Amino acid sequence: RTPSSGSKMFTPGGPIIAARACCSVRSSVARALMTTAGLIRAKMLEPSDRERIVSRYHRIVGYSYPIPTLERDRALAVLQPALQENGVYSRGRFGAWRYEIGNMDHSVLMGVEAVNHIVAGEKELVFHSS
Repeated sequence: RTPSSGSKMFTPGGPIIAARACCSVRSSVARALMTTAGLIRAKMLEPSDRERIVSRYHRIVGYSYPIPTLERDRALAVLQPALQENGVYSRGRFGAWRYEIGNMDHSVLMGVEAVNHIVAGEKELVFHSS
């Protein structure tokens, strides 16, 4: 879905990619730069897409682990549909905010199921599991 041309968050007619790279503090700046190169090697971006990058956000976070609150499910019942109405499928361990169904296997499967839902209308089973 193409957002309105007045949107400051989106490039009209263009895809949006958010990428996260985890690394040691010593290699964090290099890792941020390598993320773009990796997306190009994986054919998710074309080399000419470098010119279309609107922003990069780099942050070093000390060891942490998210702790769900008792209000999380009520908040997600509002947040996730609002994101999807704007074409954002927030999936994976941290994107879904559902850490109990978020190991690596589940995270990858959530991405596959989101694509199948967008392309073919298939139901997302992992994301909607309890």
